[in-house]
Amino acid sequence: MTQAFLFDACCFIGAAVTAAAYAIGLARLSARGVSINRRSVILFGTAWLCAILPVLSPLHDLGHTVFWLHMIEHESLILIAAPLFVLARPGPIFLWALPRGVMGRVQSWLLAPRTQAIWAQLTRPAVAVVLHGATLWIWHAPSLFEAALVSAPAHLAQHFSFFVPALLFWWSLLSRRRLSADPAAATLALFATALQTSLLGVLLTVSSSIWYPFAGDPFPICGLTRIEDQHVAGLIMWVPGTAVYLAAALWLLGRHLVIREHTYAPPRR
Repeated sequence: MTQAFLFDACCFIGAAVTAAAYAIGLARLSARGVSINRRSVILFGTAWLCAILPVLSPLHDLGHTVFWLHMIEHESLILIAAPLFVLARPGPIFLWALPRGVMGRVQSWLLAPRTQAIWAQLTRPAVAVVLHGATLWIWHAPSLFEAALVSAPAHLAQHFSFFVPALLFWWSLLSRRRLSADPAAATLALFATALQTSLLGVLLTVSSSIWYPFAGDPFPICGLTRIEDQHVAGLIMWVPGTAVYLAAALWLLGRHLVIREHTYAPPRR
């Protein structure tokens, strides 16, 4: 079994199980007459596609050689799939996919004070920013980056450690509790994340040395030298990546101002 086949098989199985669980949960809730928010279903489907298509498409295989394609794959996972999953709020639907006895035990565990306390700490904006930023910087260390290119378990660990902290990060900003609170902490978290990710992108862009000389030669595929390929990858992280965080910060601020205006607007005579 090749490393590539092992990685693809694990991703395909994970995607299939996730989709099946969501479909079962939806069917059971519908059978009980529970109204399903169509917007949430669309958000989940879009997030699922953004998470799995880059992995199971030629983009993933080409990303082993072309760094900027590799960067697009990871950015789509962190900046598109993760926030869409959070906005879709699929937790209750996944819970209903479980057998009834198991569902009760899982629900009790989730509602336990200790579980709630741990979750509250992990989804504090300051903690989520540190976890999210640390995984990005750590996995761009040459030794770990090389391991992810040659080892399927390391590559799976890379995707998992990108995606889970990204979910925590976006949950700390887009959960119902956070959206109803003052956006100052969330906005600060987004600006801090934009700053540190743009710094990593800038370093990749302006560096005159090749960070990953062990990677394949991208020239036959895209006509770029290794250093040019690295610079394009850095620009993708720097410009579009930073723009997403800043746009989210502006959206949160705008949403808060609109709600505040409606809340304190004088009654019409």
